[in-house]
Amino acid sequence: MPVDETATAVTTSPGVELDEVDTGHRIEAARRQRRELREAIGEMEKALAAAMPGRVDAWWHRYSAALGRLASAYREHVRQTEGPGGVTELVLVQAPRLALQVDKLVEEHREIQAGLDDLLACCQGPAEAESLARARDLSTSLLGRLVRHRQFGADLIYEAVHVDLGGET
Repeated sequence: MPVDETATAVTTSPGVELDEVDTGHRIEAARRQRRELREAIGEMEKALAAAMPGRVDAWWHRYSAALGRLASAYREHVRQTEGPGGVTELVLVQAPRLALQVDKLVEEHREIQAGLDDLLACCQGPAEAESLARARDLSTSLLGRLVRHRQFGADLIYEAVHVDLGGET
C-alpha cells in the first residue's frame, strides 16, 4: 500500500462528543489491533532469527509470509488508528493539547509504511544473497521502529485518557 503523501493531519469530525461507552469501545479495539500487530511483529522476528544456510528457499518463503502478515496488520493498524472512530480522534477529543503528538504519530505511520513498501519491493525478486542481506537489515531496523512506535502510541493514549493499553499476552 503506497504512502499517501498528500494526506493531512488527522482532525476530528465537527461536534464529536465521546461518552464512556464509545471511549471504552475504541480502547478495546485498539487493544485488539495492538495484539494483532504484536503477533505479526513476533512472527517476523522468528522468521528473521531462523537459520538460513542451506535453507535459503525455505527461509525466504517463511520470511515473505511473515512480511505479508506484518504489512497487512500494519495497514489495519493505520486504518483503525487514523480512520473515523479511531484512537487519534479519541485523543484529539479528550486532549486537544496533544495535537502535535498525534501529528507525529501520523507522520510515523507514513515513514513506517515507506519502510514496509521498500521491504515488499525487495521481496519481489528471487532470493539472492544481496536481497537476503538487504531484507534482513531493513527488517531488523523496521522492527525497532515498530516497537518504538507502539510505545509512543501507548504513551499517547495514556496521556489522553489515562488508560494503559498494557502488554499483550
